[in-house]
Amino acid sequence: MTIQIFEKVKQALIKKYEAQADAARANIEVYQHNMVGVGEHAIMTETIEEEYKKLDDATSMLETLQKN
Repeated sequence: MTIQIFEKVKQALIKKYEAQADAARANIEVYQHNMVGVGEHAIMTETIEEEYKKLDDATSMLETLQKN
């Protein structure tokens, strides 16, 4: 793979994970301000935890991509 193609792929991945992080942050903010959409306590905890995991995964990938 040429360096130019590699850089394009890397930039595309960065954009992908930036979008995933933004989506997770937006969902967390919605849950902080409007818990009506999440019913039971156990489901609420799992739902919010899942969004934090998505945010963690995306930010971890961004960190890795930017370091290498």
